[in-house]
Amino acid sequence: MTETRTLVDIFRGVERLEKPDLLLEKRDGTWRPISSADFAARVRALHEALAILGVQPGGRVALLSENRPEWSVVDFACQTFGAVLVPIFPTMVSEQTEYLLKDSGATVAFVSTSAQAQKVLDARPRCRSLAHVFAFDPDGLAGVRPFAEILEEGRKAHAADAAASDRRADARRPDTSRRSSTRRARPASRRARC
Repeated sequence: MTETRTLVDIFRGVERLEKPDLLLEKRDGTWRPISSADFAARVRALHEALAILGVQPGGRVALLSENRPEWSVVDFACQTFGAVLVPIFPTMVSEQTEYLLKDSGATVAFVSTSAQAQKVLDARPRCRSLAHVFAFDPDGLAGVRPFAEILEEGRKAHAADAAASDRRADARRPDTSRRSSTRRARPASRRARC
């Protein structure tokens, strides 16, 4: 057994668990299990989707969601890809959401519901870097794509080159992750610009 040194190592350990009920999700009023294999497949698909969306290692990905399985999928996909996750509390108001989106320079935002998506859509005209918004529970809002749609694109990319996500994840090292995810502080007068 190898030593666990990174979050990528933790993800790979979860992937090897062969657990039929790693997570539970509530769909249509019923709790349903998510196996470790299904969870890993979702993470790998989203990892590939980040590349499709043009996210670069060290790039920012916003997440505005309550606690749910997709939260962990986005988090581990960012970790294995080398993107920086920008978590935004779902209780934050639109102005706070806008500030975090602008200050981080996020290019992609994942949201849970249409109510959370609306906060991002309200900020989007002032956040030039924000190119994509995906909702876990889409309600057909203009400018918001279903999470399942980009996950499917990622699944196809992973099927075409199953080793790509491992190559990117293997490039992540404990001694280099800090350099890729740490930004130099900007003067306060420039912080809120996109």
